[in-house]
Amino acid sequence: FDGQDLGQSVLTWYAKPGPAGNTPKYGSLQHPNGTVLQLHFAPCNVTDGCGDSLPSVRMDASVPFDFVAVRGYFLEYSLGDDNLADDCRGGAKQSLWDEESPTRSYFTQLGYGMSAEGLDCERVGPRDDEGRESLEACKQACRENRLCNLINYRDSARMCDLRYCLNASSPHLGSNPDVGAHALIESEDT
Repeated sequence: FDGQDLGQSVLTWYAKPGPAGNTPKYGSLQHPNGTVLQLHFAPCNVTDGCGDSLPSVRMDASVPFDFVAVRGYFLEYSLGDDNLADDCRGGAKQSLWDEESPTRSYFTQLGYGMSAEGLDCERVGPRDDEGRESLEACKQACRENRLCNLINYRDSARMCDLRYCLNASSPHLGSNPDVGAHALIESEDT
């Protein structure tokens, strides 16, 4: 499987925009023969300011086979002095896809106005009012619950809902106004 095979695979892009004027840019650079040379993500234009509405980009590649390992390397970098990317490593070449790193355990917002409440996502908490006071408190409650890998959080009429999903990065999402679904992605999930 090489860059040409990747060019023939189904690439699905998901983008969560930030504030006005801060739309993520993403895509792939292909050779004329169809070989994918580079996948690029630019989720945040720091000159327009992201504030608390950090945009995000996700790409899924559907390949026609199962696999047990990935090899090669990737580069991660951020613009600006504030290290705005969750996964910023300063442009260093990375060849260990499964190394222990705080950047390999993070929450990503899957959608706003949507929640994961289907049969693939069982409710596992919280107890009482735990995690309701803020999004960060809800995330912390999830990290402390050994089964939780996804939260549904509502800011208005505060609600924290902890879930265990069969596939936290791609759960079945349903419409639910004012609720945001956030997946806890761990190194073994990537």
